[in-house]
Amino acid sequence: MGNYMNAACGAILIVTMPLPTKHWRIAKFDGKNNFAELIADFPVAWCLLYVIWNAAFVYAENTTFFASSLCILLIVEIWMLVKKRSDLWLMGRIYTLAIHILIRASYDVFTPVMDSTTWFNEKVLFYWGITNLVLHVIYLVYWNFNYRNKDYTLKYSAKAMSH
Repeated sequence: MGNYMNAACGAILIVTMPLPTKHWRIAKFDGKNNFAELIADFPVAWCLLYVIWNAAFVYAENTTFFASSLCILLIVEIWMLVKKRSDLWLMGRIYTLAIHILIRASYDVFTPVMDSTTWFNEKVLFYWGITNLVLHVIYLVYWNFNYRNKDYTLKYSAKAMSH
């Protein structure tokens, strides 16, 4: 049941995701401040909800790789929060996911070091699914009133584009 609730969370993330045609762009390379980054106006709440959704998905789908996937997910969140730039989250997620998949496809270095198979618990999955669904529905309501059908640019994103 927890997995079905997490599937609903994935659908909410799809509905609330900032569209590429309106909210994604490449920063201009100015030789000093910007380095042609992929800038995407993702609200911090959306990024955090994506991480807990994706972590629950991996936990239910293949717990063996949960620990390594969690590390890959959290490094982007930490980077985004330290830099105070959620507009760079998508770029970081693309690179870390690609590196993670490349390493897993080439050689399984994660299982001997970070095997999390024994971590699986059906009750944890169920309550995680409920918690995810509640948080995602709250965000959907918030998004509906604050972001839906509105053009917005995150303040640091606009500053990066002005250089």
